[in-house]
Amino acid sequence: MIHPQLSSINQTQRERLFHIDFRLYFLGTVNRYDLESRFGIKEAAATRDITLYKELAPKNLEYDTKAKSYIQREGFRPLFNYGSNQALAALLYGFGDDFVTTNPVFVPAEAPTQLNLPSSDILACITQAIYNNQALKINYRSLSSGLIQREIVPHALGGCRI
Repeated sequence: MIHPQLSSINQTQRERLFHIDFRLYFLGTVNRYDLESRFGIKEAAATRDITLYKELAPKNLEYDTKAKSYIQREGFRPLFNYGSNQALAALLYGFGDDFVTTNPVFVPAEAPTQLNLPSSDILACITQAIYNNQALKINYRSLSSGLIQREIVPHALGGCRI
C-alpha cells in the first residue's frame, strides 16, 4: 500500500477502498452501485467509502453528473500497488474472493499461458479504453514508415509482445 493512513482503516473498508481505486485505475469510473453490488452494502455505506476515498486522494476522482459516476481525474495516483498479474487476473476473471456469486468480467480477454506483461500504467490505459469504448493514441513503429502516431480502438486483451 502507498498511502500511510490506510493502515489505520479496518480490513473490510480497506477492501472497499481497494475496489474504488482499482476501478478508477483500470476502468476509469466507479459509482455507489459498484460497491453496493460487489460488497452487499447499503447506499449510505457506499457513500461513506467514496467520501473516505476522496479524503485520502482528493485529486484522483471527480463526479460526472451526466454519467452519475465518479471518473478518474488527470494526474491520478493509485492508493494501492498493483502487479500486472493481479490486475489481469481480476480483469479476466473478476475478483477472486467471492465464490458465492459469479464475478463480472470487466474487459474481454484471452489468457494465454505465457504473456509478456505490460506495466500497470499501460494496462490501465488499455483497459479504460476497452471498458469505455474509447480510442487510444499510440506511437507505432513500422519497418516501412518508422515511428508514427496512430489511433486505435482496442476491444479485447490478448497475448502480445510489448
